[in-house]
This record gives sequence, C-alpha cells and structure tokens, in this order.
Amino acid sequence: MKRLYPYVLMAFTAIHFFACKKTVDYEHIVQNRITSFTVVNIKDTVIYGAIDNIKNSITVYVPYYYSLTVVEPKIAVDEGATLTSPIQPVNVTDDKQTYSVKSSTGEVRTYSLKVIQQNPPGLSLSWPLGNNEGSPNATQVFYGNLRSTSVATLDVTLTQQATNKTFKPDLIGAASTLPVSLDTYILNIGLLPADLDSGYYQVDISFLGNKVRMDKPLHLVYIKPVVLAKSHVVKQGETITVQPAQNTVFVDLKSVFVEVNGKSIELPVVSYNRLSATLKIPDNFPVMNDAYGRFEFNFGKWTPVLRSMSITVNPK
Repeated sequence: MKRLYPYVLMAFTAIHFFACKKTVDYEHIVQNRITSFTVVNIKDTVIYGAIDNIKNSITVYVPYYYSLTVVEPKIAVDEGATLTSPIQPVNVTDDKQTYSVKSSTGEVRTYSLKVIQQNPPGLSLSWPLGNNEGSPNATQVFYGNLRSTSVATLDVTLTQQATNKTFKPDLIGAASTLPVSLDTYILNIGLLPADLDSGYYQVDISFLGNKVRMDKPLHLVYIKPVVLAKSHVVKQGETITVQPAQNTVFVDLKSVFVEVNGKSIELPVVSYNRLSATLKIPDNFPVMNDAYGRFEFNFGKWTPVLRSMSITVNPK
C-alpha cells in the first residue's frame, strides 16, 4: 500500500497541472451602450430615462405639471463609444426618435426613445358661459381642468353633423392660459377654419391623454363681414385685394362701389374666397393721389359694409 501512494500522488499532481493549464474564453462585451439618459430642461430638477439594454429602448416618464413641449436630453455612452448623430430636443409626442451608438471597434447599437406623459386621471371642459355659438375664422375657447399650460398634446376634431365630414383646426394659435380659478383653465384652440360652412359640429378634444366630447355641438354661424382698411396704390385697369377682419369671412359678395369726388364707381369683383377679394380698378377710373375713397361692400342680406380707405390711382 505504501508503494502505491507515490504513484497516486503523482497522478493527482499531473491531473491538477493540466487542469490548471486550461483557459476559459469569456464573451467579448461590445462597448456600444448608452449608460445614462437625463432630461435637463426642467428648472431645479432632472428626469432620468430608464435604459433597457435587452430591448434597446429608453423610456422617459414626464409628469404633466412640468408643461413640457420638448425634452432636451443629456446622454452618456460607454468609454470609447460615440453617438452617430447630434443630440437634439425631442417633441414629447415624437414616437420615432432613435439613438445609435458606435463602439470604438465599429459595432452599432440603436435605441428607441419613448416619452410617456404621466397624465391626470380625467378631463372636463365646458362652453364659456354656456354659449356654444361660433364663427369661421374666429377664435374658440373652452373652460376646463387642463392642469397644464402646454398644448403639445392637444388635438381637436370637428365633425359636421349634416354630412359627417371631419375637420381639423390647425391649432397654430392654440393656448392654455392661467387658471380662471384654482382648477379652471382657459383653452383657446385658435381660429376655426375659415372654409367651414354654417351648421352644427360635434367637438372632440384630446388633451394629456384624455378625451372628451362636448355636451353640445358647436353652432357655427356667419356674422356680418368686416373689411380691413388698407392703403392701395394701383394703375388704371389693375386690381386691388381686400381681406376680412378676424372673426369674419367673406360670404356671398355681390358688389363693391367706391365713392370719389362725389361719384360712385363700381369695382368689378374679379374673384373672392372666404379670406380675400380681388377687385378691378376700371380703365377709366380717375387718376388720383392718396385720396380717401368711401368703399361700399354688399354681402348677401346684410346692410352695406362701409369703409374709408386711401387710394392712389396712376395712369396706365
């Protein structure tokens, strides 16, 4: 037995030696990750994005009370890696934003960004003083519990009840202003489309992830047009253009006259639409310099619209 012990010891030593000589190859970790994503355009605070390196996604939760229209990111990446495009502000409604990170050895990883607004539980809107009447090319307002002055998520759809056609205001002038009371904001959706016909329109409004249908339809009516005063410099036989004031549109324009030197002269209507009218200066119109003419516009059943405007007419 004593003779076997040295051989057993030698065999064990040999096995241990060869086992220790074996190497293990670890998987190479590509350095093309986003390591941090922060939103830095909020005063006195920072919002951190949740980075998922399995799904290659970044999720940012934005509380509604910050009233953000865009998020401005600050992004850190692995050592040696670079972003393939500049960092720009991102609209909170943009669901197409991606970021690509390139490692020092050329591998590229692309992340998708998702901005989620943490919205209030509901939306309630009412007509101002219960009045559901409006006009084309006029502003339209509502009162409600908007809780935010940002209109980035605002969407408005008007559906004409007679035809079931839908219309989208452009919302360029839309605004949510400071509360009327502690919880009531004024929502101005901007100008109603000038080409809308009179009648009744169902109003659907979406804001901060909540949707509401107004309890009464918008009753759209035409009001007597108002013509903006402006100076005109023109030659005989040429044309001038006039526009309506905001809140009104041109409807059923029948004729236009201008009184100069005690004489009424008709200006033929070459063309017109809701927001402008083109009028011809007759070839025999008197030559005059910076004279005030008394214009008379005749629309539909309304009484004449009178406007004094400066007009200079040069010879052909």
